[in-house]
Amino acid sequence: MADTVVLTPRERQVLAMVTMQNIAIARTLGISEQTVKNILTAAYRKLLGRPGGVVSPRHRRTRALMRALALGVLELSEVPLGDWPIGGGYV
Repeated sequence: MADTVVLTPRERQVLAMVTMQNIAIARTLGISEQTVKNILTAAYRKLLGRPGGVVSPRHRRTRALMRALALGVLELSEVPLGDWPIGGGYV
């Protein structure tokens, strides 16, 4: 996997909110929850490669966020870490 990842502005926006539940992201942005899931899936593919395997949805979110931060795709200051969800709403 290349070390250069280019996300669309919307992928960056939604990925920065990945600590929130999908429904909360959707409401905040005025889009559907399915649109949030589609955007996150596209971002996951770019950051993590082909989806699937044994990685749980929560770990996929965490891995994608950590990779985006490591690559400089996102800055930590863009991510609301205080709202990390405990259940539901994952892609």
